[in-house]
Amino acid sequence: MRVLFVSSWYPPIRSGSALWAEAMVKALRKRGNDVRVITTDWKGKPTADAQDEVLYHLPAWVVPKNRFLLGLSMVPVAWSYANRRRMLEIIRDFRPDVIHQVNHIFDTVFLSAYAARATGTPLVGTITTPIQSLSTLRQALMRALDRWVVFRFGVRHWQRVIAPDSTHVRYILDTYPEAVRGRLITHIHSGVSERIRAVPAEPKAPWPCIVSVGHVHEIRDPTNLIRAMPVILKAFPDAKLDIAGRVQFRRPAEEAERLGLGASVRFLGEVPVDAVPGLVSRAHVFAVLHQCRYAGLSSTGVEAMYFGTPVVTNAPADAYGPGVLRDGEHVVLVDGADVGQIAARIAALLGDKAMRDRVGRGGRDFVAQHLSWGLVAEHLEALYQQVRKRGP
Repeated sequence: MRVLFVSSWYPPIRSGSALWAEAMVKALRKRGNDVRVITTDWKGKPTADAQDEVLYHLPAWVVPKNRFLLGLSMVPVAWSYANRRRMLEIIRDFRPDVIHQVNHIFDTVFLSAYAARATGTPLVGTITTPIQSLSTLRQALMRALDRWVVFRFGVRHWQRVIAPDSTHVRYILDTYPEAVRGRLITHIHSGVSERIRAVPAEPKAPWPCIVSVGHVHEIRDPTNLIRAMPVILKAFPDAKLDIAGRVQFRRPAEEAERLGLGASVRFLGEVPVDAVPGLVSRAHVFAVLHQCRYAGLSSTGVEAMYFGTPVVTNAPADAYGPGVLRDGEHVVLVDGADVGQIAARIAALLGDKAMRDRVGRGGRDFVAQHLSWGLVAEHLEALYQQVRKRGP
């Protein structure tokens, strides 16, 4: 089939949705599909990338950093008459069987909806990032914009709404009208990309090593993980917590400084994608904690499981369906607000190699069974055939 992906973020941008889109494109191409990608660019590149004739860049400008957008420094705005026209040109030239919108948090969601209607092309979408905030006022405003703007001019036009796990299912059902229920797809998850599989695992660190990977902002806030470190250090004085990712607010670093943890908590900043496998495979424990209503496992958590590193997370137990992801067998589940529990469960893993090995093997087996990109691509092909037959 001919498939056109639309994703505001795409490598070299490093984010979960960008890497999800890239991995999905590669998996579908590997199965013989003709796949092209429309993404944004705000650095003056030409509309079509000279290195890849099937990757198109739409000019965009960047919204200045602000707290409403979690301090993100790469929020593109691409809505323009020129980009609408360019998108129609690409679609009419390529004649895709289906358009697949990746994520709904940027304005390409409106461009793809407009283009799908204008050309009569079936449109599906995957929601990878719930729109949410810890501020009551910001959350109320975001929810209103989500329901009355994003849904009305974007998501409402998707023939199928793909939720990668139960966290996204809850978000979709909480946010959007009842009509979405009949179009909701819940069995198409995520996987481990070939980029990750191609990098060999590193030996475990010679000290008790805890790693967390992901851009640091109020939703992905490692502060409680940092607060757990004094308890962990009592049992393992040479333990280290490495936090990799762009730091977009200061509270975690300030908390580490307040607790005198400068030698034990290291902020590595944004690291290359190719360095992530080494980070997660050398760790004795990988921790991913989200301080929000819609908390998930994250793509880096899945990658850590692939390398056999035990994962400590506050993702819901039913993330992939009731009884599928099991505490103490595939991952270690914690209450992200309970610092004492976080410290106790990490310390238990650090002190018990047999437990680490058991959970690590269980996580790796879980990924192999449930989170294969080949399986995801197979499910997507069936979905594309379905919507193509029914039409927009």
